[in-house]
Amino acid sequence: MRKSFRNYLTLTFSLVILVTIVAIEIASVYSIKRYFYADATNKLKNQAEVNLGFYYRYIDFSKGLENVVFDDGFTFYQYNSGHLELLDLDGNLLLSTIGLTHNYIDKQEMFKALNTDGFYTSIDKFSYNSSKMVTVALPIKYQDNVIGICVFQNSLAEADNAILEMTRIVLTIGLIVFLASVAISYVASTLIVKPINKLRDYSDQLAKGNYNYQYKPTGPEETKQLGESMNYMRDEILKREAVKNEFISNVSHELRTPLTSIKGWAYTLRDESTDRELLNDGLDIIEKESDRLAQMVNDLLDFSRLLNKRVKLELKKFDLVKFIRDIENQFKPRAITENKNFYLSTDAKTIEIVSDKDKLRQVFINLIDNAFKFTEENGTIKVDLRDLGDKVQICVVDDGDGIPAKDIDHVLEKFYRGETKKSHTGIGLSIVNEIVQMFNGTIKIVSEVGQGTSFIIVLPKIVEISESHEE
Repeated sequence: MRKSFRNYLTLTFSLVILVTIVAIEIASVYSIKRYFYADATNKLKNQAEVNLGFYYRYIDFSKGLENVVFDDGFTFYQYNSGHLELLDLDGNLLLSTIGLTHNYIDKQEMFKALNTDGFYTSIDKFSYNSSKMVTVALPIKYQDNVIGICVFQNSLAEADNAILEMTRIVLTIGLIVFLASVAISYVASTLIVKPINKLRDYSDQLAKGNYNYQYKPTGPEETKQLGESMNYMRDEILKREAVKNEFISNVSHELRTPLTSIKGWAYTLRDESTDRELLNDGLDIIEKESDRLAQMVNDLLDFSRLLNKRVKLELKKFDLVKFIRDIENQFKPRAITENKNFYLSTDAKTIEIVSDKDKLRQVFINLIDNAFKFTEENGTIKVDLRDLGDKVQICVVDDGDGIPAKDIDHVLEKFYRGETKKSHTGIGLSIVNEIVQMFNGTIKIVSEVGQGTSFIIVLPKIVEISESHEE
């Protein structure tokens, strides 16, 4: 049998049903046997009491039990259909209607039952009979004194035959029920496994990259939910695939532009007639475009390392206020050139932190550069720094274009650019997000179209290195 989930279910159900049926049949057979044996015992006991009453009426027990056996023994044979024995008070056999020479009954148990209950019953297998025997012993009394014991016995052959017949019926019914249950279990297992097989086929299609495969969740609620989750996963994969393809297209375009410029100027500068002024302009453009290429390549490498957790933090203690001041001075020439207002706002004179200076610089240069790109001439870019005790809050605020509401939840995702043409590769903010998470910090975006954007970053003053930060 193939080791499929359906077969496992069928086998499990069948085993449970088989164990249940066997338990029920054992209990049924035991109950049937107990019923027939109890019925045979009660019948014999009632008959024994009737016979003993008859003996009291027609036999004179005043002459002693041994004389009764000698004088009236025939009466015991005549008025008893089964085996009858007369015992004295010591348990010695005085009379046996089938000619036994000694008694086979457990005397100790018999006397104990007679003393406590007034009668004795048992079911035993004796050597003188091929079938089990039911035994009933009653005391023989004369003037309220026990003078002997009368033992009545009947064969249980008829009861055993009835028990055997009933057992066969019960076993037959049990077998029929079991076979029907196995068939029902197989059908039920098939119904259960059918939606799972559909999910398996669906996952195979997804694994092969066939994202056009359409799946309609069916079956129990759990498989429906799993199917809906897989559909959601498929939709997300398609979205990420589209974003990835767009990213590749954008990166290719971003790389092609400076390369085309560099190649064009290299071809121009090769001409011997090129004057000095044009040569200098060309070399300046080649240098800027080379720097731009290098920056894009470095961003891609950094992003790859961050995603694969192959970044080693170099933690040092430094003054965050001075650190932000240095970045402010770095961007002031650009602010003057582009005619934009840029400044740092803080109430703190010094804020000592332990962090990775280079990674932190990468965060704020990305955010400030992003703010400059989306802020028009005469606009304002502000870096607001606040001391929060064991944490610091840095807000990069601009009054530029703002971010559409539908894009706010996605701008930190990998490769996401939105619809604006001012974004380039779409990984700058993703790098920021990865570094902030590496520092165990948080980043929040508050923005409104036409009103500007605020990137609010909260970082611990002391960054702890975890295993994921090690190369």
